[in-house]
Amino acid sequence: MNEKYIRALITLTRSTSEPTLNAAIEHICLGESQAKSAVKHGVKQEAVARLSKRIKELDKQVTDIIKLKK
Repeated sequence: MNEKYIRALITLTRSTSEPTLNAAIEHICLGESQAKSAVKHGVKQEAVARLSKRIKELDKQVTDIIKLKK
């Protein structure tokens, strides 16, 4: 996943925390640990974990929906 795609997925949620989103992007795209990303962006690791999980769930849903279109 890339940052632009993740930001597009986030528009499908009610998430509004830019620091949490930035930490999740750093974790997913750059491979940084959730804990390090959370500290760097001043958010809780649990929030990064929840958002990262949600992003991965949305990615799977989008992938499954695209398969239905074919």
